Amino acid sequence: MAEVRIPFLPEFCARMVNGEKTCTSRTKKYGKSGDTFGAFGKTFIITRRVEAKTLADVGARLFQEEGFKTPRQFVDVWNRLHPQKGFTPNKMVYVHHFRLLQDGDKVPELALQTVFDMPRQRRSHYDN
Repeated sequence: MAEVRIPFLPEFCARMVNGEKTCTSRTKKYGKSGDTFGAFGKTFIITRRVEAKTLADVGARLFQEEGFKTPRQFVDVWNRLHPQKGFTPNKMVYVHHFRLLQDGDKVPELALQTVFDMPRQRRSHYDN
């Protein structure tokens, strides 16, 4: 596990702290499952393997996890953050799922891994 830096706009503070925003899509990969990052004076942990998805897929399926009520809101913010290229539906982005770490959380590294993050010999019983 490593500490990484992922910048966020101030407008996302309450949504992240309240658990309404539990993922962020970025044009590059910022970390991996188990990495932590600080935002708004809190510590968050990346909870799953970072996945590449199209912006169209994120906008249609993950807009609520991104902290928005509608796909249109997600697209509008993306266009504001990326004024040159805007929302390009087939653009591949990296989706980072996360949660707020609470005081006293002890998260064993193995518990953060998905079965596909494990070495093959440790996941052989999952392959059936």
